[in-house]
Amino acid sequence: TAQFSFFSLAPLLAADAMEKSLQGKQDAALESALDELELGERIAGSGTFLGTIAGELWQAFGREIIWHLLPSMTADQAEKAARRMETIASLHTPFTHIVQLEANSGIAQRVNYMRSPNWRWQLASEMLPRSTRTWGKQAAVTLYLHLYSNRRIIADYQATAKRALDLSRLPYREQTDISDEALDPLNERTFTSNSAQHFHDAEPEAQIALLETALALHAHFLQKGKYPNSLKDLCPEYLSRVPEDPFQPGTLLQYRPNLQFRLPNGVIANMYPTPVDLRCTLYSVGPDGNDQGGAAVATKNGDLDDPSYTVIQNSKGDIVAGVNM
Repeated sequence: TAQFSFFSLAPLLAADAMEKSLQGKQDAALESALDELELGERIAGSGTFLGTIAGELWQAFGREIIWHLLPSMTADQAEKAARRMETIASLHTPFTHIVQLEANSGIAQRVNYMRSPNWRWQLASEMLPRSTRTWGKQAAVTLYLHLYSNRRIIADYQATAKRALDLSRLPYREQTDISDEALDPLNERTFTSNSAQHFHDAEPEAQIALLETALALHAHFLQKGKYPNSLKDLCPEYLSRVPEDPFQPGTLLQYRPNLQFRLPNGVIANMYPTPVDLRCTLYSVGPDGNDQGGAAVATKNGDLDDPSYTVIQNSKGDIVAGVNM
């Protein structure tokens, strides 16, 4: 399929970009990294949630290389990269479309599963942990599964999938989890968390928006000797429009031209990651939906001195460009 053809190319592009970066071939490295990012976006939108996770991985590789190259980019390189990033962002497949693809795929999988005359016995085997599975227990679960007809299981799945599709149309912060709404054992086992899936769609989209805007800010600074007062000042010279925040639809990314990157209260670090520039902060409000004025997601990292800046579904704080990469 196209998804797996893309997937086979992704590691080759990542290796190529890294090699060119190490060789000092900045233009070539940047082009390969942008190709990697575009490929990740295409993978994410080419199939179901499996494609979303795979695409997220390859996008992260491309972004990391571009962030590494950004401080040494010329204004022309940064401006061209920002324009290319806009094109890549336009390839994003709406979350509702992915949910619909997943629903269609799920129905086909269940129909195929039920073609086996012993599908209930097979499902019972999958439902029981191997360490405690016995013939008697598997037989008991199989009998229990006979309470649910094939028709009911398909109808339950369609109803749950429709509910998931309706929820996917809501803003990120209004999502609720429906994994506990399935009415039979087969759907209960296979229906995954829609809120987690939405996070894996929104977080990479936010990261692309932040990097795209950071490139435009870098170009503006090099050409004009200062950062703009507002992100809208980047348009139309550097960007055709200011990106919206996927975690707060209808609202633009947040920008503080004279505010340094900072950590949340109570979090201390000996070493800070490098932001876009210490004189400005660019950020998304992140999965908690609360604008904390540019206080980056930073959680205590076990016994280590420095916090983790990785963004996960229940992270508190803002996703700051150049920090939470």
